[in-house]
Amino acid sequence: MEFKQILIDLKKVLKKVKTDDLKLFVNEIKNAKRVFVVGVGRSGLIAKNLAMRLVRLHKETYVVHETVNPKMKSGDLLITISGSGETSDVLETVKISRMMGAKIISLTADIKSPIAKLSHVCILIPAQIPSRLGSHYYLRELIGVPERSTTKSPFELCALIFLEVGVSKLGDNE
Repeated sequence: MEFKQILIDLKKVLKKVKTDDLKLFVNEIKNAKRVFVVGVGRSGLIAKNLAMRLVRLHKETYVVHETVNPKMKSGDLLITISGSGETSDVLETVKISRMMGAKIISLTADIKSPIAKLSHVCILIPAQIPSRLGSHYYLRELIGVPERSTTKSPFELCALIFLEVGVSKLGDNE
């Protein structure tokens, strides 16, 4: 696939993302005492990128599933990234975070997904997600189920762009 086609595909998805969602995302981060991020696979890498960017803006930020994290508490913000909205590790993190009193923002391609339904704010990145075997990322890895190609699902790249624009707006306000 050529660069031009990938950019065309990304633009089609990003044109459908609501501008108000970006404003809401930025405000939630501003108002949060601490931010936790979670994702698995490529979404996890994007979550880590977000954490790095927020730390550089002096926002107390943690990556869920890392070895050293404080206890989550009321007033904290969890940002989830899951194209399917049903990845088991992310879903369980959302459930526990809600019990701990955290606010949940999810970025997903499926507004009807379990993660979206449990989130306080759901940001739809309307990329088409190919179906795959089950919601257990690590199990799929162990049994050799191939991961979907980025060119077949621009979710992660569009999520990354959305997050970068959000962080840029946060930086502008400093």
